[in-house]
Amino acid sequence: MGKDLSSSLLKSIIGKKEVIGKMKINSEIHELLKRADTFILSEFHIKFHTEKKRIHLYNDSEWADYKNSNYDSNRHPPASIYDNETDQIHVCFERKYYKSNIFHEIYGHRFFFTRSDYGKLYLKIMTKIKSGLLSDSEAVKKYPKILNYGFQFKYIKNSCNGEGFAVWMEGLLCNEFKLDFLFTDKLIEYTKIRINNKYPYTYFDVYNKFIEEEKILTRLGIMKKLGFKL
Repeated sequence: MGKDLSSSLLKSIIGKKEVIGKMKINSEIHELLKRADTFILSEFHIKFHTEKKRIHLYNDSEWADYKNSNYDSNRHPPASIYDNETDQIHVCFERKYYKSNIFHEIYGHRFFFTRSDYGKLYLKIMTKIKSGLLSDSEAVKKYPKILNYGFQFKYIKNSCNGEGFAVWMEGLLCNEFKLDFLFTDKLIEYTKIRINNKYPYTYFDVYNKFIEEEKILTRLGIMKKLGFKL
């Protein structure tokens, strides 16, 4: 889940507390990341790597402290988040979907925001919105092409966000690592959460949109469309 700058401002406004997970990246996670980097290179011809210093792992207690210190009660990331302001990944290690969540945040959000033209444009738009130079509705009118793949600002209908790409990439990697069952279970659970919280879209919505586009454009076609340099 990428951080939504427009609707979930960090508590820095009232004094942000530094809370970082103390868990170390073990050999299993190290190998997972190494193999995922290799998949990205072989599948899309893009060399992509995330330094260990950008990845923070938490136990349940640390994760609760992190959420409470950085987000208000209406915007609690379930178990992972990519903070695009600091270029850091935060993941609760003691959750069922932690491997899938790692794929989502690193190869879905960080990959998208740091390596694609669309992702870089998205961050510029969000910076303007946060500073008050642009409203959500104005962004939709001014940058309609970003809507091509169902991107949306969270909570706001007909807007834009990188969740579609993140869920799609998460699915590709789970399939590659024989973790389809994990991805499917998470997709169902997170979709129920979004329906209960009255989100304007669900993970199924944006994932299915990307699957439809993949059939038409192919995987490489989607990457080129989003402005990745292949």
